[in-house]
Amino acid sequence: MSDSPIQRVVARGSASPFSEHLAKWIEAEMERGEQPAHVLIALMDLTVMIHSSLAANFMRGGFRDLAEGFKEMIDKRYVDHAELCVVSIAEARKRETGR
Repeated sequence: MSDSPIQRVVARGSASPFSEHLAKWIEAEMERGEQPAHVLIALMDLTVMIHSSLAANFMRGGFRDLAEGFKEMIDKRYVDHAELCVVSIAEARKRETGR
């Protein structure tokens, strides 16, 4: 178990039904014929709205500082995580197909 309270929350969130529900919603949108870019933009918008709504509930202000922290997190994590996912997805596909 991590010493980081943030990593512990992330781990519990990853193990919760949240990820499965999100994946099902995204699959349903794709089955409706939505463009992947549109689904990704909608997910970004929803993520920001959820995060800012929670901030409004948990905090009394400091939203600009929190928004800056949100942007820093994206700059720090987004590309690295996406690139790791590309490798993981390719490896999983290789195992599935045996190629």
